[in-house]
Amino acid sequence: MKRFLPILKAWRENMTHKRFLLVAVMMMTGGAAEQAAGFDSAYRWNYGISAGYVNNSLYQGGVSYPQTENIAGHAFFVSIPARYRFLDWFAGQAELSYIQKGYGYVRTVPNYPRYNDQTINHFLNCAFLAHVSWPRSDQGLKIYGVGGGFLGFWLAKQERGATPSSTVKLPGSADIYHYNYFEDFNDRDNRFEYGLAAGFGVQYHLARFDVYLESRYHHSFSDLQTNYYEERFVPQKNETWTIHVGVMFNEEVFRVFH
Repeated sequence: MKRFLPILKAWRENMTHKRFLLVAVMMMTGGAAEQAAGFDSAYRWNYGISAGYVNNSLYQGGVSYPQTENIAGHAFFVSIPARYRFLDWFAGQAELSYIQKGYGYVRTVPNYPRYNDQTINHFLNCAFLAHVSWPRSDQGLKIYGVGGGFLGFWLAKQERGATPSSTVKLPGSADIYHYNYFEDFNDRDNRFEYGLAAGFGVQYHLARFDVYLESRYHHSFSDLQTNYYEERFVPQKNETWTIHVGVMFNEEVFRVFH
């Protein structure tokens, strides 16, 4: 057995050198490919902020109420995204956002003034997205698509609107009462939300940051109500569109302050 030890030692050293050369070649060729595509691997992390417009409607399974018109809610949101670039065209993104998801009803009672009820639900959302962009370069204008899932927590619910007062005596002579208040949660409210999100946008690269414009759709699989009845009644699920603008900074911006 001792006679084969020098042979095994020489073979092991030879394989170690081969592994080292293989890794070195892969690193050099990989780095050359990234540089040829304009991708600076030293700045894989990007952080930013965005804000924009929200259009939210309530899915109720096609059910409608008499003398009532469903309307969408118009609000805003703000988010803080963090993105890690695996390749020059592919990245993973996590995003924490505050978003208002509202909806409303306009009641059209004959011979009475139109009045409305609007609900504004305040959510804290966390999205996990894949980010794919084209062309494969850091420079200039790019188009991109995002897709993934989100989790949400219902922070507060706000009711506002206008309704005829209880002192109405004759049709057409109603006094309008305006209200705006926050309502407490109860055991009928499901405060946890989850669903899928997908969107597309354009971004433009400047010296140390990117500016972008994006449209995104959020489809909720969870109901705003708990199963407090054995038989399921009218569902209430959020369907949300957002249009927002934002800016993403690369790591170099933050290194300047150190």
